[in-house]
Amino acid sequence: MLQLQCPQWRYTNLETVTQPDTPTDFSAAELEHIPRRLVPQPALCTLPHHIDCTMPYPCIVAGKVVCLPHEAAMVDAAFADLNRVLSSDVFERCVLSAAFTETNGLSNQQIYALAVDRSPLTVDFTMFNGTEEHNNVWLTMGYEDPRWPTVCFANRHFITNKELCASLILHETMHLLGFTHRGVKRTSVPYTMNRIYENAAAQLGLQV
Repeated sequence: MLQLQCPQWRYTNLETVTQPDTPTDFSAAELEHIPRRLVPQPALCTLPHHIDCTMPYPCIVAGKVVCLPHEAAMVDAAFADLNRVLSSDVFERCVLSAAFTETNGLSNQQIYALAVDRSPLTVDFTMFNGTEEHNNVWLTMGYEDPRWPTVCFANRHFITNKELCASLILHETMHLLGFTHRGVKRTSVPYTMNRIYENAAAQLGLQV
């Protein structure tokens, strides 16, 4: 759960273009009159099962998104900006130099490697209307629910721009990777990732 404290991969079907059938029983003389564009030439093509989806950096893919029509552009922009940050050297350097707590026994390098190894990570995203307690008592920007472990729930009372949206997605993704904040929230992996994202996004010129 992210409480207030005071960046898609799209897959499209691959298509192959076949050339028109060309007769192969012409004589040598007749072959001289066949336009070269009709002679089949070997072409390099990539089949779906040949695609290597291994990422050299962390990547978070939008799964099912539930939001109001006017929020869709914000969510799309958040995922796009988030992945620009995740694929940057700035993000990697910030992770490797951070002072994390509650790391599940992992070093900074291992935390980064875990995010890379699990990529692309698919995260579903659902906007919700916060209750009086969410909005004014607990200041809950978002949360995760064990019943739907891949869903990032975002409180639209607070999540009103792409920066906050992307930061929340990254925070909840850290929960998906097994990190918690039962101790000091500020230095936990999820909360530290919020600051890392905001810092890296600013350096990359992605802030409004």
